[in-house]
Amino acid sequence: AMAIEDIQRHLAWTLQGIPQDGDLLGAAGAPAHLTYWGDLQCPHCRDFVNHDLMELVHQEVRAGVVTLRYRPLETATRDRGEFVAQQAAAWAAGRQGRLWEFMETFHLSQQEADSGYVTDRFLRAIADEIPELDLERWERDRRTDLTDHLAESERQARAAGVTGSPGLVLEADGRRRGPLRPTIHDLLDAVDELLA
Repeated sequence: AMAIEDIQRHLAWTLQGIPQDGDLLGAAGAPAHLTYWGDLQCPHCRDFVNHDLMELVHQEVRAGVVTLRYRPLETATRDRGEFVAQQAAAWAAGRQGRLWEFMETFHLSQQEADSGYVTDRFLRAIADEIPELDLERWERDRRTDLTDHLAESERQARAAGVTGSPGLVLEADGRRRGPLRPTIHDLLDAVDELLA
């Protein structure tokens, strides 16, 4: 896992100055919308988010071309309670415009999937590392019942043909591409194609 200072430098570089609203990252009026379905314990998601997806954020989201929406999808996490707890923790950070910082910090602190490491203490330690997060409010918000939110996200994944994570669908002007392969090249090609 990366040292905390390195994590914070990395986050500042990738996310600083980009608007966040709940699970949305990027300018509301962007012409293209990418939905990303992920599981915080999924190692493929970790590698994708911290490399290819952040490259897309740096190039296209920051420029106002693409907005990004995160949707939870249980894939690597076998324990439903653990999955719900980690998604509620990320969602609660999103209530303060910090979902993407939470997700990246979680990924950078990831351990062996399904080894039982995602405890309350682990989730609190992640929240502790996020600058300007009101921890009392975060603690309250993560007790919210997200049953409907998680079910709706899974339903949307199925409807989009997404069966695993990372799941990626790009939409612009009522047209849709996906599920896309999780590489920066495929994502940029799809953006170019839809906006051509």
